Amino acid sequence: MRRLLTLIDERLRLRAAVDRPPLASTDASAETEDESGELPNPVPDSALNLVAEGLDHLAAPLFNVHRAGRLARLGKALLNLPLRIFGRPQQHFNSVLRQQAKSWAELLRASFHLQSILMHQLAEQRQLTHRLSRRQDDLAAAVESLRRSLIVAPARGARPVIIDTDAYRRLCESMPDGLRVMLGAEDSRPGWLKVDSHASPGAIVVADATNLPFPPGSVAELVAAGQVECFPRSELVERVLPYWHALLRPGGELRIIALDWRRALEMHAAGQLDLETLHQVTFGRAEHGAGTHRAMYDGGTLIPLLQSAGFDRCEVVDERRDDRGGPHMEVVARRPTP
Repeated sequence: MRRLLTLIDERLRLRAAVDRPPLASTDASAETEDESGELPNPVPDSALNLVAEGLDHLAAPLFNVHRAGRLARLGKALLNLPLRIFGRPQQHFNSVLRQQAKSWAELLRASFHLQSILMHQLAEQRQLTHRLSRRQDDLAAAVESLRRSLIVAPARGARPVIIDTDAYRRLCESMPDGLRVMLGAEDSRPGWLKVDSHASPGAIVVADATNLPFPPGSVAELVAAGQVECFPRSELVERVLPYWHALLRPGGELRIIALDWRRALEMHAAGQLDLETLHQVTFGRAEHGAGTHRAMYDGGTLIPLLQSAGFDRCEVVDERRDDRGGPHMEVVARRPTP
């Protein structure tokens, strides 16, 4: 009975060694790469050796003569004599099993080492992919900037150029009740179509202010910033304002942001606006070959021109704007509804 319990104990210890899971490390760096760049083995070498060591100490099919008392050991030695003769196949099997276990342990050790190498190479590939992705984004931004710089300001009445056709289509589809268009140097607004005379940041369309890619009656709101000063007054009255009026749907709104010439003179007379700034806001900065001013207005002179072009409910809603160093005003006019 004692021998049976001993054999059961040996087999239980062997099975526990084989089924033992990898020890969880409490160190936060246990799951990361070590200094050599290799990941730690999921099973330590000591655990790999337990199977072979357990088989080496396994006495079966012979009795273990190193345990129990002297007489018991002598009895076991006598009993082992016939077992050595009749149990030779089992001994051979145990020897082969030990060799197989050692081979498996070496194979697992090599597999874990290869795994750590592959994990290290995978981490390097991820870093390389990340760097390439950033370089790709930088290159795409540089190409887009170069493409925009090659788009020249269109001549008067020239065909519009759509810079980003996908963005243009998405914005048009998102405004079924009428387009919201920003014309000129105002900063772009989310959900608005920005049109400029050059490929400025945020511009979707490069076009002349008198030849926009929108059908008549399709615009709900049109913001014209720094535009009315660039036309002679006769052209503004006879061509530009009627064209913008036709673009608006009934009830549509035109917002004009322009230099307030009267207030600019008052500020200069009061010493609040120096002569150089007055010169720039009066004649324009001529950026990108456009923007040279040909006429000056204030609220009292611009509103009658809007009314003569068919707009109604015209009013100055903001006369305290201070854009780019000069006093500006915002005038709102609406296309009448039938």
